[in-house]
Amino acid sequence: MGFDTISNHYPVDGYKKFIDSENKKHAERKIMKLSAKELKAMSSPLRQSMQKTEFETFQKFGFSAKDKDVLEIGCGAGFGATLISEDQPKSYVGIDVMEEQIALAKAKAIPDFTFQVQNAEELDNFDSESKDVIVIFGILHHVLGWRRVIQHVHRILRPSGVFFVEEPSRILIRTLDFFLRWGHDPAALFSLRELEKTLRENGFLISRRKKYATLFGVFRADKPETKSKC
Repeated sequence: MGFDTISNHYPVDGYKKFIDSENKKHAERKIMKLSAKELKAMSSPLRQSMQKTEFETFQKFGFSAKDKDVLEIGCGAGFGATLISEDQPKSYVGIDVMEEQIALAKAKAIPDFTFQVQNAEELDNFDSESKDVIVIFGILHHVLGWRRVIQHVHRILRPSGVFFVEEPSRILIRTLDFFLRWGHDPAALFSLRELEKTLRENGFLISRRKKYATLFGVFRADKPETKSKC
């Protein structure tokens, strides 16, 4: 579902000018970092409370990192890592494209947790079938090549590995951008249906999902023991 479905709620000329300006702004950009406004919002106590709720949903979906190798893509300032650390994983690597976020994550000094500056689209340094659990707390909509990220996730997971991901949909992000001017690249956005379709096309079995209308979704996607045609 595109943003056109809600465009009637806004002045047409203003809406079109907004979309045109956003497309032009991001036409040459390949790596999407958080804008200053969004970074402030994502660092707030409210966002941390929301992320804790999202993690609790992961747990209801069977999240377990105990003695497992974990990768978090888009770890930000490390709040998700703090939650994951309570499960005592065998190893944890968190990556984020923003140096300032990685610095904050490292400052948490979580024992045996590794944080590194890295683009989510460039995951070739992770060996195939090297992780048991991969987690994303809502960063795919910042990545132009988000489909490639999902391909990498499937490659990196061991058979029977699990991918936990939560994401806002295109319609929600464009609505937020219209009012808050967070400045997401429109080319990186997707619907929940597109996300589910891409997960299946890359061999994942979606075993659990929770969707809030067409606005936001939380998913557990499993990598089968053997390659699936689903």
